[in-house]
Amino acid sequence: MQLGPYRLLAQLDAGRDGASYRAADAAGNPAEVRVLSGAVRV
Repeated sequence: MQLGPYRLLAQLDAGRDGASYRAADAAGNPAEVRVLSGAVRV
């Protein structure tokens, strides 16, 4: 799944307030992306 400039690779954790994902940018640099509950509808 793509979220802005980041490709979400795997879900790391999820809780009441949202979820965190292992991600990579277009250049392949690793990142962690946090999505807050209600912030993004997929």
